[in-house]
Order: sequence, then C-alpha cells, then structure tokens
Amino acid sequence: KGPECGTKLTLARTPDAVTDIPYTIGFQTAYLTEPAFLAHPQTTDGGDAMNLRWDRKGTTGIDVWIDEEQSNDKETRHTSEAVGYIVLNNAP
Repeated sequence: KGPECGTKLTLARTPDAVTDIPYTIGFQTAYLTEPAFLAHPQTTDGGDAMNLRWDRKGTTGIDVWIDEEQSNDKETRHTSEAVGYIVLNNAP
C-alpha cells in the first residue's frame, strides 16, 4: 500500500537540465536509510540512443546523468533532458 502504511513517497521531475555531466537530485526528505529510486528520461531532445545512469545514492540525494551510446557516432556528449523520478522508503 501507499503512504497510509508509513511509506514516504516523492514523485517529481527535474528541469530540462540533465546532460552527460552528473546532475544532483536532492531528496525533499532526508531519509534514515537509503530509499528506493526509480527514474526515466521524460524527453528525447538528443537524436542518439541513451541510457540514464546514477551514482552516489544516499539518504539526501543522488547523482544522475545521460549516458549516450555510440552506435550512431563516436561522441558521447548529450544535450539536456528532463528526468522523472520516484523516491520511496519504508523507514520511519
């Protein structure tokens, strides 16, 4: 079930600002334990195939970036994208 069972849930979207350089998403709530984090690009501004990557997830935030693959060309720079995400945690 949802928040009525004690689960803290945040549903949000970044501005159109996530590129191939790590972008820090600060969580609206500081958690006692690392929360679950689910995300997906909400735009397709670039013409090349991409993946969303993350690193340094903690109790107060996470770094995300666009990882462009090289099937179309050799460069991996990527224009900005918006990323939608969900953060949830059962800890009090």
